Amino acid sequence: MLLRDWCKKIWETNKLLPVLVLILAGVTLGLYLLVNGWLEPRSVELKSQLAERQKVLNQIADTGGRKLPVREVLKRGRADIKRFWEKIPARADFPKLISEVSSLAKMAGLTVNRVQYSPEEISENKLLRYKLNFSVAGEYLKIKKFIFLIEKSERILTLEEVSFQGKNEGQLSGVQMSVRLSTLFKK
Repeated sequence: MLLRDWCKKIWETNKLLPVLVLILAGVTLGLYLLVNGWLEPRSVELKSQLAERQKVLNQIADTGGRKLPVREVLKRGRADIKRFWEKIPARADFPKLISEVSSLAKMAGLTVNRVQYSPEEISENKLLRYKLNFSVAGEYLKIKKFIFLIEKSERILTLEEVSFQGKNEGQLSGVQMSVRLSTLFKK
């Protein structure tokens, strides 16, 4: 008996059975394509990401030759984030920032010339980023000390751009430094 005759006999006997077989074959083929075409490559990608993250976590947790438990690493991370947020002042403290920058310059033996600022909203974090532009002029060692004081400030200050220009004043030579820095404030 030929396959064609056999299929015809099945169809005449029970029309539901061949339809169910075709539907199940289609579902099986679809699931096979889904697993091999999308789920398996995604699984490999996720395993790779997990391995990378575990490697980073292990590097972070490795302190002085001993490994910290993941819970301890996360606890320390949360504490660091809390300290970070505590260091960000309220927007009302903006005048103190200008005063602090001027004070740092004075400690270095310099004077801040005309401060320009512009606020920028960071809406996803409910923060404001203030960018400040100003210049100072003086001897190289004083400029160097000023940069050091900015870097060591308790306030979160980011030196975004620094440019230098030689300056001669009579017999004294010095440097003029243009600075752009930024800091964060809570709204």
